[in-house]
Amino acid sequence: MNHSSTLVDLLRERSQLQSDWSAYTFLQDGKTEVGTLSYATLDLQAREIAAALQALTGLGTN
Repeated sequence: MNHSSTLVDLLRERSQLQSDWSAYTFLQDGKTEVGTLSYATLDLQAREIAAALQALTGLGTN
């Protein structure tokens, strides 16, 4: 694995190399696991949010 210079780069790299690994584990009451988010899902959702924000603001189109 390369040394990524930003958090975005690191997460994108993890989504490619370790796509099924858990990036986040959600806990209810701080103890009981109620869900997980894989690196692949995190990357996909982050890209979808970024695209929506870009469409709303028009930033990054030039």
